[in-house]
Amino acid sequence: MNPNSIDSSSEDHFAVMLPCEQKNFSDFISSLLGKPQTIGRSFDSSFVIRETDLINIYHLVDQRVTQQNDANLIQFVVKVMFTDGSSVALNSLDDFLHYSEIKPLVSIGVHLSWTYLIKFRFKEIPEKQTIELSFKSDLKSQNSSLEEYVGSKHSHFSSSNISLTINHTERSWGVDIEALLTGHLRTFFVYESKAVVFLRDQSGNIGLVSGSLIMLGSLVGSYITTNNFIKSNLAKINDLGKEYIGADSQTILAHKIDVLSGIILSGSWDIFLYKVLGFLIFSFILAIVIGATIASKAYSRHTSFILLTKKTEGIYSQYTAEKDKTVLNLVLSIFIGIGSGIIANILFNKYFST
Repeated sequence: MNPNSIDSSSEDHFAVMLPCEQKNFSDFISSLLGKPQTIGRSFDSSFVIRETDLINIYHLVDQRVTQQNDANLIQFVVKVMFTDGSSVALNSLDDFLHYSEIKPLVSIGVHLSWTYLIKFRFKEIPEKQTIELSFKSDLKSQNSSLEEYVGSKHSHFSSSNISLTINHTERSWGVDIEALLTGHLRTFFVYESKAVVFLRDQSGNIGLVSGSLIMLGSLVGSYITTNNFIKSNLAKINDLGKEYIGADSQTILAHKIDVLSGIILSGSWDIFLYKVLGFLIFSFILAIVIGATIASKAYSRHTSFILLTKKTEGIYSQYTAEKDKTVLNLVLSIFIGIGSGIIANILFNKYFST
């Protein structure tokens, strides 16, 4: 017996069935490995999306693809990203349905990927098509109170967006899927009131006007304080005439010159000017800080949320409660800022004008 012979009955044999005829095998492999055309689309709008929304998106795509053509879903992957830099990949819809995050993490990104083999009409072999859809939240950049939940590893999520990429070999099919998803994705956008949109569009001007009003008030206050200081010193000189009633004019003039020389030599004018200059510099810095704060509050863009964990849902509830006070908080900030400028003028005039 040949020792190198192998008993075929003792081994398992496997076969891979390819969805093509032998004569079309090379074309089939080329369709898998070849470079397809790409359709890309991105959206910069704020959004709120939940687990049920992702499930509906899956069924929407799968229903359209399987109804129109002879299609097989080869792979579907859901990848969820969290604030601590971790992520989890789920390789089927069933895995996603049964997944529940037990850690207190905040979800800030989710990526959906479909891979299909589709046999289009007038084509003899099936071809590979992929659809990729990503959602990225912007918790850190839009809401400073949430920074503790967002790790530095995800600082590249500077703004929320939705990105769609379709790799296809049939242009009409790719355009149809792109139109389908584009229309459906718009249902997740957050549409804000006209007042909030106006404040955001004019946030720079609102901050500039607020800061300018504070600086203008400081300039007016400095002028009034300087004018009062001049009148106070002139009054001291004029009062000398009352003390020397009956004295000759030369004596009175000599005393006035002595008093004026004493004021100049004492440096009271120089000290006062330094006080005014210091107050104006302080007012300028205050105007910049308050103006920037008011502008940031006016630029109130709705934060995007991906509600896939209980922790994220809790933050979202807190955020929506605070968001309703946006206009009120802005008005209060403006009054507080201008009020701070007025108080600063009053204190300067009272304690530093003499």
